Amino acid sequence: ARTEPARGYPLVAHVTDSLELTNVTFDSTMLVSEVRFVGTSASIMLYTAGDLLMRVSQGAPIVSLRGLAVRGRIIVDGGRCDISACTFENITTAEDGGAIQVLDGELNVRESTFAHNHAGRHGGAVDVSSCDLARHLARHLARHLACHLARAAHRAAAPIAR
Repeated sequence: ARTEPARGYPLVAHVTDSLELTNVTFDSTMLVSEVRFVGTSASIMLYTAGDLLMRVSQGAPIVSLRGLAVRGRIIVDGGRCDISACTFENITTAEDGGAIQVLDGELNVRESTFAHNHAGRHGGAVDVSSCDLARHLARHLARHLACHLARAAHRAAAPIAR
């Protein structure tokens, strides 16, 4: 017998032409395990007639965007949003975060392009308001610096060839 995951099955939307979303909120009331919007190329549009495309709130399933031309703001407010191979272009808001605003939660962006996005206040492309970014950067910088120091010490201890 097949058992259903605790939150249900993934919701996967393969976008073949374009898809309009306006002010959609993904939150803890959704009974799916993950929400994925997948396009075949960055010319497939995910857009909104208004300013806000979607909000990913606390307790929401993971929301993933892949291979899309995104034309609307995304707010990450306690949930997790994974973005890969997307283009965010010509998005304008009077608020913070022209394309993406992270208030809390987790944002992962890979191999994506941000161009000609504007915010009325902070972060034309991405604004990270209240998260533990400083600790994250400090941890990665310390690791990077430790690798360089170890290599320098190894080179200094090596005998000089003449």
